[in-house]
Amino acid sequence: MSKVAGPLDVQTSDGDISVNLNGGDGPISLRNRNGAIRLGLPADHLFRVDASAHDGNVSSDLNFTGSVERSDHSLTGNTGSGGNATPVTLVAEHGDIEVKRAEENDAAEAREAPEPPEAPEGN
Repeated sequence: MSKVAGPLDVQTSDGDISVNLNGGDGPISLRNRNGAIRLGLPADHLFRVDASAHDGNVSSDLNFTGSVERSDHSLTGNTGSGGNATPVTLVAEHGDIEVKRAEENDAAEAREAPEPPEAPEGN
């Protein structure tokens, strides 16, 4: 899913969950029994992340502030900027969790087609 601002409540038993947020308009809850969770967060909103992977790993390359708790299987802390933090709950029973920066304007869609080469000058 992409271009989602919330609120959002997704639960699944099998398969991966991939969400790219473009706002923080309500609580975000992603729960997966068997599969990974990938979440992209925009930089211009503040999020309070509470992630736990019981039989997997939690990873993030984002900067977290405030009271941060981090281990291989969990991550709790604030990331982003702004006023009130939007709560984000991520739970993977048997899978990994990745929290990253949201792709700007869905980078895959925003890519422009390459310009065609110029035609050779003819006689």
